[in-house]
Amino acid sequence: MDSNSSLFDKIREKKENELVYKDNLQNSGVTIAISKAKYLGGYPDILDEKTGDVVVKTIGVFFRDNKYNFMFVPVEQIVKAEFRTGEQVSKNERLSRILAFSGFDFAFNKKKREGIIFLSITYRENLVESSILFECKNANKIASAITKIVQEHAKEKKVETDTTLIELMKEISVLRAMNVLTEEEFHQKKMDILSRM
Repeated sequence: MDSNSSLFDKIREKKENELVYKDNLQNSGVTIAISKAKYLGGYPDILDEKTGDVVVKTIGVFFRDNKYNFMFVPVEQIVKAEFRTGEQVSKNERLSRILAFSGFDFAFNKKKREGIIFLSITYRENLVESSILFECKNANKIASAITKIVQEHAKEKKVETDTTLIELMKEISVLRAMNVLTEEEFHQKKMDILSRM
């Protein structure tokens, strides 16, 4: 009996820790946009349709329904976000497959397809590219907000890279001054660094 209650305590503690982590994560970063949406598929931890909020923050994209289903895609993993019409989704093999597996009820009904607006988020995790699909009336606004945070992240990453390269230039200059590098080695390394800027 003690081993069962100990196991249940560990499971409960793990769930509580996950909730604290998710709450802390959702409270991080600045909120850029938020919209009600219906999750249709594409994220491995959420298996069926859910209605909730898509939240775009500076650190990534969240989805949380009214229960405990939670999704987070960090900005570093986001490849692109797009506003799609039903017609466009039906012509995209990956997205139409998501709809088919979710049991979404528009299949090939053209009239029903035309009136629906979708948000697709493509992300890369462990070198595998996947897409998440939402039905979302504000898909254009959310896709624009996601594009904005991805672009801002890319700018920040470039600034960090440039700073690192400047530090490397200083280091090779010091090594040249100390006669550790010859003039030829210095110019070769300098050209290599400048080509990366």
